Amino acid sequence: MEGDNPIMNATYRELGAAVDENLFALFRAMATQPGSEIVETPRLAYHLCPPTNPMYKGVWRSRLSDEEADSAIDEAISWFRERNAPFMFWWTGPGTTPDDLGQRLEARSFLSMEAQMEQMAAGIKSTELGAPGMAADLNRMNEAALRSVPCKIKRDWLMYKM
Repeated sequence: MEGDNPIMNATYRELGAAVDENLFALFRAMATQPGSEIVETPRLAYHLCPPTNPMYKGVWRSRLSDEEADSAIDEAISWFRERNAPFMFWWTGPGTTPDDLGQRLEARSFLSMEAQMEQMAAGIKSTELGAPGMAADLNRMNEAALRSVPCKIKRDWLMYKM
């Protein structure tokens, strides 16, 4: 979101967009490290940073049409390969398009979040809601309420090993 202006009386869609933008701001901040690269276009963004950690190598803010999605996926994979990245993640959220992006990524050997969890943390199961995000007024937040707040925003990531 722009600046530090709080969102008042937000809808779930607005909260989802704010959580996404906070994640994107983190990726932009990480890309200020020496040796990092970042690409942002109106249709998608990606970053590559030195630590070997999933957060530091990813594609995000995908706003692709059905017609351009396949070539954009191939271009992103090539970009990371040219830089000798050992892997990359593709972050998805409420605003991600096209709707079948996950299936397109899996067809190119990306591992879904569920498949990653099965390989790395057997027994841990993802829910249909995906990974959680958080949006709260920290000055007024009742931390006890966190135990009863359902996650309403679908968020996922898919991994590609080079």
